[in-house]
Amino acid sequence: MKEYNNKLYKEIEKKVAINQKGDFMIERTKYLDQLINTKNNGFPKVITGIRRCGKSDIYTKYLKEECRVSDENILVVELDDDKNIELRKGYL
Repeated sequence: MKEYNNKLYKEIEKKVAINQKGDFMIERTKYLDQLINTKNNGFPKVITGIRRCGKSDIYTKYLKEECRVSDENILVVELDDDKNIELRKGYL
């Protein structure tokens, strides 16, 4: 059983990365590949999921790696952060 746990731990460890904020994140290569493979099909892309599951990180990675957008051209506004409360007035 211990050997199985070690193998499982090593597999999980391969898929975990640290994002820009210093949070641990599981690599979602399947979803990133889906975005890349459907890039020019004429349909809008919608990334859905529960809060804090990595939607923004997947999209940011897509912009950087596939679309070659540099960091200074990516604007992230966290509307759930109280410092941005003025931006969400009337919407939430």
